[in-house]
Formats: sequence, C-alpha cells, structure tokens
Amino acid sequence: MIVRKKVVFSGKVQKVGFRLEIYSIAQRMKLTGWVKNLKDGSVEAELQGEEVKIDFLVNCMRSLKRASVKNMTIIDLPIREAEESFTIVK
Repeated sequence: MIVRKKVVFSGKVQKVGFRLEIYSIAQRMKLTGWVKNLKDGSVEAELQGEEVKIDFLVNCMRSLKRASVKNMTIIDLPIREAEESFTIVK
C-alpha cells in the first residue's frame, strides 16, 4: 500500500551525512519525497511509497552509527500523485 509520511528526526542528525543517507536509501527503495535540515538541528523528511519500505528506511536511520536519533515524530500525510522523485532540499 502506498502511503506518505512526514518524519522528523532529532538528536545528532545534522553534519553527519544524515540527509544523504536518507536520499540514498530512498533512491534504492524507489520512494519519492524530500528531506531537509531544520533550524532547530533536526531533520525533516516526507517519504512516499510502500509502507514497508518507509519503515525500513526509518529503521535504518534510527540505527545509523554516525548519527544519534534521540526522538522521531511520524505523521501520516495525503498522497501526492504527481510526485516522481526524491530530493534533498537545501
């Protein structure tokens, strides 16, 4: 089932290649959406695709050795039909 989720990761998640890792996994999993750093030091991502693949990505990020995810917020969002790619928002 295709779903869209907003995930906010907080902890030591900036300046450790976190967005690039999300991008890389999202590409491999054929997910669409985007990821960006937030001013408060957290990282926000909107992920769209098969729920099991999104769950896999989230679990990978939670266990990423060079980062330290202290907290995550996950919110279900409406699907964006026209979205075709995954991007890193600067």
